[in-house]
Amino acid sequence: MEYPTYKNKLIQSKFKLAMVLTLASFLVTILLPWLIYLQATGLFLLMTYYMVKKYRGFKAITGFFFGLMLMLTLIDLADGVLTWSINQVLPAFIISLTSLQVLLLVFRKKAWHYHYTIHIMLTLISLGLLIASLLGLISSVVSIVAMSFGLFSVVLAWILKRGQYWQGYVKYCHL
Repeated sequence: MEYPTYKNKLIQSKFKLAMVLTLASFLVTILLPWLIYLQATGLFLLMTYYMVKKYRGFKAITGFFFGLMLMLTLIDLADGVLTWSINQVLPAFIISLTSLQVLLLVFRKKAWHYHYTIHIMLTLISLGLLIASLLGLISSVVSIVAMSFGLFSVVLAWILKRGQYWQGYVKYCHL
């Protein structure tokens, strides 16, 4: 089986340019630490623009939240430690996207199978929060609420979809 060859050199040159700019940005950040605030904001705006331009609906909203979470985590990292982004931003991200997914599940039952990936990701992040909470890395009440939302979405999907949810989940995961 032969893999397709890409004749478009523009894609390769854009990738090389992006890598050079990323490396240069990293080196400038070492010299000027305050620049990471501008970089995080620029990355958020760029990611949001790309997601809104390319996708509509739930995927665009998810891209917006990912960009926002990444921006806030980078800003927290610039302060030296990852405390409030892990204790507040990540759980708030899970709560908001899980709430949107529950609304999608309740009101758009036929379109549910298009969002298995996001649901799996949010469930795994919720389990990661549970493990981090058990290890004592996270001690905020917001993370406990986020774990509850993750489990609630799985139970609700199982109740509303019954066997269809697990059949689709197994089919999607290729089990």
